[in-house]
This record gives sequence, C-alpha cells and structure tokens, in this order.
Amino acid sequence: MGSYLPLAYIAGPPDLENDDESPPTPDPSMTHPRRTDLHRAVARLLAIMVLLFTLGALITIPTADPGPRPSGDLAVLQSRWAWEDMWDQWSASSLWQTILGCVGSDDPVLAVGGVSVKTSSLANARKLMAAHPVIDGHNDWPLKLRWHLGAHIAGSDLTDLPEDEFNTDIKRIREGLLGGQFWSVYVPCQRNFTAYSRSVALVLEQIDLVKRFVARYPLTFEVAHSALELDTARRAGRVASLIGMEGGHSIDNSLGVLRMMHQLGARYMTLTHTCHTAWADSQYPEPLHGGLTPFGRSVVREMNRLGMLVDLSHVSWDTMRDALNVSLAPAFFSHSSAAALCNTTRNVPDEILLQIKQTDGVVMVNFYPRIVDCENVRNATISRIADHIMHIRNLIGARHVGLGADFDGIEVMPVGMEHGVSSYPFLIAELMERGLSNKEIKEMLGRNVIRVMAKTEAVAKELHREPPGEELLEVEPTCPEGREEEFRF
Repeated sequence: MGSYLPLAYIAGPPDLENDDESPPTPDPSMTHPRRTDLHRAVARLLAIMVLLFTLGALITIPTADPGPRPSGDLAVLQSRWAWEDMWDQWSASSLWQTILGCVGSDDPVLAVGGVSVKTSSLANARKLMAAHPVIDGHNDWPLKLRWHLGAHIAGSDLTDLPEDEFNTDIKRIREGLLGGQFWSVYVPCQRNFTAYSRSVALVLEQIDLVKRFVARYPLTFEVAHSALELDTARRAGRVASLIGMEGGHSIDNSLGVLRMMHQLGARYMTLTHTCHTAWADSQYPEPLHGGLTPFGRSVVREMNRLGMLVDLSHVSWDTMRDALNVSLAPAFFSHSSAAALCNTTRNVPDEILLQIKQTDGVVMVNFYPRIVDCENVRNATISRIADHIMHIRNLIGARHVGLGADFDGIEVMPVGMEHGVSSYPFLIAELMERGLSNKEIKEMLGRNVIRVMAKTEAVAKELHREPPGEELLEVEPTCPEGREEEFRF
C-alpha cells in the first residue's frame, strides 16, 4: 500500500527552514506583471480560437435530411470517424498550426515526379496519414514472394527487400503509412478456359502464403475478415490484411469453390483477369459472351449472399454493366483508373462512374503507367495519377475514390512513385496542393472502401435466409495431345 502526501504538499513542499505554519509574506519584488499579462493574452487567444472552432463545427452541421440512419457495423464505424474528426478539429496541434499559418514561414519546395511539392504539404500529408493510414485495394506482393523467394517465408527477412525486385517490404510499408491491404492471390489465367489448369490449387497455396507472412510478423500484420476488423486493426497500428482473388478462373466454374475461398478469407473476387472465363468477358480479347452469362449472374448473386466484394477491375465494359444491374451491393473496382484520361477498356468510362455513384461504390485508382498515361507511358508521373483521382472526384465526388496502386504487379512505376509503397505520402501531398480537403483525403485513404465493405456485409445479412447457390456449369476440359501439361506458375 502506497503512502499519501499530506494536503499541504498539494500547494507545494513545506519550508523546512521555518517551523511557523503561517504562509510567508510574498516579496513584492518577486512578482511578474508582464508574465501575468502574457498568460492572460495567451488564454484569451486560445479562448477566441476555441470559440471560432466551435462556430465552424456548428456551421458545417448539415441541415438537410441525411436520409436513413446507418445501423450495425456501419453505424459503429461512422461513430468512430465522427470522434476522429472531432479530435482532428480540436487537437492542440491543429490550433498550433493555425497560429503558425497566421504568422507565415519559409516553405521549401521538393521536386517529385514532375511536380513541385511543398515540404509543408508533405509534412501535413504524413501527419494526416499517421492518424488515417492508407488502405490499398490491390498489391501483388504474394506473387513476388513466390517468384523471388520461392514462397519461403520462415527463413526470409521481409523487412528490407531489394528495390529492384520488390515494391513492398515492411520497412517501406511503415514509411508509406500503410494501414490496410487487400493482398492479391493472383494466379495466371489461360486464354482457353477449357484447358487443363491447377488454378484452384495454386490459389490455395497463395492464400496459405499470405497467412504465413501475417503470422510471421504479428506486430506488423493482422488478418481482417470484415469492415469492422479492418478499421480496428488499422487504428491499432497494424496493417489489416485481407485477401483478394484476381480472376474468376480462381474458382474453376464452381460456386462451391467460391464459398470455400470465402471461408478461407477471400473478401473480393475480380470476375476476370486478362482472359475470359466460361461465364464472363474480360477487358480483352474480343467479346465472347457479351458480358455475363446466366451462370455469371449466379456468381454475382452468390457473392452478394456471402458478403464478398464484386470486383469489376479487368472486366469488359459490358460485364461491368451486367454486374452493376445484378448486384445488390455497392460497386467496387480494386485497381482501375478513368477511361476519360486514358481510353482503354482496362479503365472505367464516365457512364459507369455515374452508375458507381448511384450504388455508393468506390474506384480504387491504379498507378500502372500503361493505364494512367496512354500517350506517354515511359514518362508517366505521380501528377498523372492525381489527374485520375481528381477526374473521378470532380465527376462523382471524393466519396467514391480510393487507392489501388497495383504495387508488385506492374513492371514499372510512374516517376515519383519509384520507391514503391513508401511513396504514398508524396501523392497525398500533391492532392492537398490541388485543393482536396482533409475530409476528402480521409475518405480516399480508407473510409470509402471500409464503407463499401460494410454495406456489402449488410447486404449479406439481409440475404442470410437465402439458400446457397447450386447452379452448375459443366465445362469439358481439354488437354494437349499426349499427356496433361502441368500448369506452370
């Protein structure tokens, strides 16, 4: 049991040289009227600033009918975000920045990726991202770990990997302030979707690889299976790790396999990669089905029932339209950009962007030079990525844009993003200088994709009484002459 100080100690320690308990007479020469006046002035300034912040908060309260109140996990998430916003607004650091902003100071400029970024913007970006780390929609690190390390995790150090082989490692993850990642468990598709393949087995191996590196570094990574778990892990300072399947060939035309992949942690599936499946058209080659087949529609409905994000990156524009018409959940593009700025079927046309807004969905903008700057691929810059973000924001709102860099899945990075995952703050600084508000950037950094995920889960809860889909798609496999060729990865 600890000892307690007498009440006299609250006012200060006793005068050991004076037995008299009466308080000493203050020495007039020891008073500081100027210091007292300064304290009063500072107190008045702070009181005025608190009043101004209060008035600002009241003014920004929406007066229009906000519509139905969210419930379930989405309500919990929005309550968290409201408290975060309140803290950001009232924090002492924000007040101090306001004071410094009034005084003014020198602000050196950094040249990054063909744009000039103020050091203050970069500092502000890092500060905002420290509180609201980025959630990225697509990273192919598991593929690179298989290629370069032979999928050997236990005996490898993933902290600091060679930059000429990897865009991602733990050191750069920390520098880039990454807080959540959909790890792609990509395996190659085949143009002839009836050909023999080992896609399902290879996807299982890639899921296992993700689970192994997450388990190897528990202070860095944490598995997340829901929007709430994603937000919780991110707030705890770990990288919330989710699994995304890239391509419907990963389920081998089976709704049963789709359900098992979901049980193993897959939280989105891209309907196609760069090959048609037996039930959906890819971005190329020439259309085969004209969008989704009846079985393809069944796949989308089953994903709704499970609460899986229906990822429309890589699919044809007709497949996008069909999926948006069938799905009950918000639209989701894990790594795509704007076709208006780079006219390729790999990107999203404005007409589809407008539909995405209607569903309250999100497009996670890709950094791949070939779909960011069609006319200047070799010299694509960080500025061009910002152009795509601004186009989507200006057309349908910041509520519908996110980041899906495609790190470790592309052969070259835009100028300004060469260091991979550590480069996120430079892009955020550029967006700040283009006029995006802190609220818009917070949405883009992660709140948008969390919201879409939570709404997708809410759809699954509404459909929980629906029986699992049992439709079958029989595709007769074909094999090369002689013996079955092993599917090489």
